[in-house]
Amino acid sequence: MAELHTYCLSSIDQSLIRCYVRYCLCFPCNATEVDTAIASLHNAVERLITHLPILAGTIRPVPEPDPGPIPAQKGRLHAQVSLQNASNFRATVRYLDQNNFRQTYSHLAQSRMPPAHLTNAALTPLPDAPDNDAESAPILAAQANVIEGGLLVGLAQIIQLLSSSNTATRTLSDDTLRTDAKTQSTLRARLSGLWGANKANPTEHNSGAATLRQEPSQLTGCERGVCHILAFDLATLEQTKATLNPIHIFAFDCVAAILWKAITRAAWPRGSPENEPGRSVRLTIPVGIRSRLPSSSLPREYFGNAVLHAETSSRIAELRTPCDLAALGHTARQVRVAVQRITEGVLEAKIAAINSLEDVSEAAVSNRRFDANLVITSWADLPSTEEGAGLGLGLGAPAWGRKIGRAHEGFGCIFLPLGREEGVWEVQVTLTEEVMERLLADEGLMRFVSWVA
Repeated sequence: MAELHTYCLSSIDQSLIRCYVRYCLCFPCNATEVDTAIASLHNAVERLITHLPILAGTIRPVPEPDPGPIPAQKGRLHAQVSLQNASNFRATVRYLDQNNFRQTYSHLAQSRMPPAHLTNAALTPLPDAPDNDAESAPILAAQANVIEGGLLVGLAQIIQLLSSSNTATRTLSDDTLRTDAKTQSTLRARLSGLWGANKANPTEHNSGAATLRQEPSQLTGCERGVCHILAFDLATLEQTKATLNPIHIFAFDCVAAILWKAITRAAWPRGSPENEPGRSVRLTIPVGIRSRLPSSSLPREYFGNAVLHAETSSRIAELRTPCDLAALGHTARQVRVAVQRITEGVLEAKIAAINSLEDVSEAAVSNRRFDANLVITSWADLPSTEEGAGLGLGLGAPAWGRKIGRAHEGFGCIFLPLGREEGVWEVQVTLTEEVMERLLADEGLMRFVSWVA
């Protein structure tokens, strides 16, 4: 029987790995280029797996230990991979004719790659989230979809994926896997703490980012939504930012504030409920913490999740006011303060909160539903150049990048990488059909938007 090599996951991993990050890189590609591009993709995947063999593995429940004086935390997961898993890992290749996928690449490009056409089970290598009843779930899957005139490469991963463009192939063995599993498990200890060591409530650093609540959110539920790309005009944003305060406010803060206000107006067209005149809307922003920790804490060799959720709230009555400079400046500063509040102390409190749960899967449910009225995520730092995102296919940089899936579930906004199209910042927005219709009719929002796809 093949030896299974076990990677221990951090407490932060435990709180984030219950759903897939799904991303599609879109390349124009003529028929004469397809075979070479596919061969290059297989080579790129092989390099990635030999460099990060954990990606060829699966996420599995940690077996319950024998009863002891200190009860084990329920719901914990770990990653396991065998040499056979790593050696046999391949990208899937699908050749889609118009019976399976009606759109040509030319049509998709002319319409600016609308998400409505890319939400399609034919394009995705895995479901949107692992099956809760499954004994294991793949960590990574890659699927190359060959359509008329183009190549759509769909990636689905549980653990954050790093660029493999400059990764050299190495020979894997059980010895190298054993060493890699030990090294990666040790690196994750920084984001783990000890189960049972922090049963008391966190004190001085306790904040919204470190609490784990279970109530359902206003804009997240069973209802499926619709998705559009809103392209914000960078020149207009820069002018707005310069007028507000160019030193303390970033372009992200401006766009997040605009969306928070506009979506609140669309979701609450008549204002707060009569029985809750002071009702608030919560904003949740996943924030990367690598650069917020001492350099010795997360070395470059660390590969795993390093995200906390910043939270801030504002009353519906305040958010529904027009996007004049005073109101927009106040909301943008609120966004910036929430992001800056994520510190090492908050990280420690979050780890303690996760470790204090009897069942750690409760943390993942909270993060997946985000316990928020609106979730705004930034993928702006994802690579978009040929070197960083071209996958070595020989097709240049991807022309477009989109979140994909099998259904429009999990409402919110995703800031896509800058540089896809000069002069705009694309944001992928998913809302209920009713709220989306009102949002796109909002003149206060649309004066910042160049186009919608």
